[in-house]
Amino acid sequence: MQPNRRLTLPLFRPVGLALAILIGIGLPGHHVLAQTTTPSDEAQRVETELKAEQERSRALETKARQLSQELEALRVQLVTVAKDTQSREALISNLELQIEELRAETDQRRSVLAERHRQLTGTLSALTGLSEDAPRAFFLYPGDPLEAVRGSILLRAAIPVIGERASVLREDLAALSAVQKDLNGKLQRLNQEDQSLMQDRAKIESLLEKKRALYDETSQASRKTNERLRTLTEKSASLKELMAALESERKAREAQEAAQIQAEEDARKQAQNQPSVTLPTPNAPPPEPIAKNGEAAQLAALARLPTRKPDGIRPFPDEGVVTAPAVGSLIVQYGQETTFGQISKGIVVATRPGASVLSPFDGKIAFAGPFRDLGQVLIIEHDGGYHTVLAGFQRIDVATGNWVLAGEPIGIMPQEYSTVSESAVGTKTSGGNRPQLYMELRRGGHPVNPLRWITAGSIRMNG
Repeated sequence: MQPNRRLTLPLFRPVGLALAILIGIGLPGHHVLAQTTTPSDEAQRVETELKAEQERSRALETKARQLSQELEALRVQLVTVAKDTQSREALISNLELQIEELRAETDQRRSVLAERHRQLTGTLSALTGLSEDAPRAFFLYPGDPLEAVRGSILLRAAIPVIGERASVLREDLAALSAVQKDLNGKLQRLNQEDQSLMQDRAKIESLLEKKRALYDETSQASRKTNERLRTLTEKSASLKELMAALESERKAREAQEAAQIQAEEDARKQAQNQPSVTLPTPNAPPPEPIAKNGEAAQLAALARLPTRKPDGIRPFPDEGVVTAPAVGSLIVQYGQETTFGQISKGIVVATRPGASVLSPFDGKIAFAGPFRDLGQVLIIEHDGGYHTVLAGFQRIDVATGNWVLAGEPIGIMPQEYSTVSESAVGTKTSGGNRPQLYMELRRGGHPVNPLRWITAGSIRMNG
């Protein structure tokens, strides 16, 4: 037995030492395991960690897919509710116009009714005096009794005319009553629609809050993006310069994003195709970084979720219709000469206080924030070389880099008039004390008439 034991021990020690060295080389950064850990145990540990990393990567991919689906569902809900809200705003505006007309008609009818009542009262008073004491009227009537007889005959002849006037008066009273009833009905419906509008706006606020929470879950606000936009804003003296800078920045960004996406896709495929490790070897690359590269790719994909292009984004039509950004009255037209001798490059719409502003078409937010004396400005980049510029917001509900669908709410108007539209157009406007939204559409950097695309009738002309 002793000779066998002596032969075994010298053989075991070199092999164990070699395995320990091999494991140390194959797994940099790990401590050399004690001799109580076998190579198969180490291989199993490596494979277990690799599988765990791959599971985390797949979980992140699943989460990104779920969040993307939630975001798409939120967009659809926002478009639906915003459409109802805009329709209700239009209905309320029409009701207010009808109520204004009914009140004017009521005042006119009351004025006519009061005059006819005064005339009829005087005539009836004279007839009443005659009928109470007709015999005495002949003796008391000044002048010739024949004149008294003639006067009596004239009064009696006036009775049918007075009857007709009384009938007209009754009809006027009935018409006034109908107008007043219609007015009361309109006022009641207006109150109901106002309540419904408040509920619709509350729904939009709730959906927007969910959307913001979803964005916050996937990524934080990009400081680099904000700093870049701040630099562009400071360097640009006009909208034209700003949009030119945004276009140059967009091309550079798209090239960088394409390269990044390709690199992440390669890393993801490499992680998915990584074979199971049974035994580490000195020449094999460590498995953990590969798995973590896949996880990093998924984390990067999550971070890009708010700026990822949704499915079904359409190119801006060369002809056709787009969504009116807000319900209101057109008070400045494209190409209109301003008070300073300039030509308006866009249109101005007087809206309801706090009106919802919708995206006119599918696109990506190229700029969102304050710019010069235009206040809060929003620039939407559409496929096909088109850009929409909107100014006059009280609040913008989207961020630079976000994608929006046609009809998706992007902000709200102030509660009262501001001079933003006058700064944009360079002229005094006639919208009274109503909030005013400035809209400009550019193709290839040059202004074009947006009314060629906006649905006819969705914006009243000088109303």
